[in-house]
Amino acid sequence: MITEKIGNVEVKRHDDINELVTKNYNLFNEYAVYDAEVGCDLNAVAKHFHKIDYFLANRKVDEALQARKNQHQAFFHIFQKNNFPQLQWACLVQEMDGVPVKDYSIPNLKGIMEKLSEEGLTQAKVLQDVELAKKKSALN
Repeated sequence: MITEKIGNVEVKRHDDINELVTKNYNLFNEYAVYDAEVGCDLNAVAKHFHKIDYFLANRKVDEALQARKNQHQAFFHIFQKNNFPQLQWACLVQEMDGVPVKDYSIPNLKGIMEKLSEEGLTQAKVLQDVELAKKKSALN
């Protein structure tokens, strides 16, 4: 467990996904799968374009159609502001300013991220912390 200040907010969060209660562990992994398969940023969209081109060039129409569906989903998640690494990071949060987090619904997780973004939380820190939590879990 880590306690850190993000701007003026004291955040207590897990630094190992194996510390999460099972519900949050499952959510964390669900968002990891979405991020790996579909993505939620312009890099993911570009990867889908490349996959589609590759599959079409190799006459793999079914695979191209699936990549196209995934690309559509990536656009959808961008427009819905569903950033999977951020949702994963928010799943790690136990308390904010001493108040326990009990609601891990997507709207509340987005609210956590919005508040901490206003306090200076960056995407780079989110990505780093999520990867470290995964690695620490793998070592245990």
